[in-house]
Amino acid sequence: MTVETISRQTAQLFHMKLAMRAAEQKSGGTYLGAYHSIFSISQIASPLLGTWIYSAAGGHALWLICGAFSALAVMMLWAFGLGREPQTLVTSLKEAQK
Repeated sequence: MTVETISRQTAQLFHMKLAMRAAEQKSGGTYLGAYHSIFSISQIASPLLGTWIYSAAGGHALWLICGAFSALAVMMLWAFGLGREPQTLVTSLKEAQK
């Protein structure tokens, strides 16, 4: 249980960093709000959907569907520029006011 909690927190920090890299400097809060909303919805919907798929089609189908969604997520990250350079952060109040 502890390992899962640590890995989940680490992954969440990585995902928040990706969201901030995708945001423009002035819309970072909007991106983080959207990220947290989608994350919260997924925490509710995933167990319900997974249980339904398992009961309707079995464990093998559930693993295949999870693999397909994982592959789709990797392709989307690649397509939307996972490897692009991070934006520079504002280092002073005078820079932020420009």
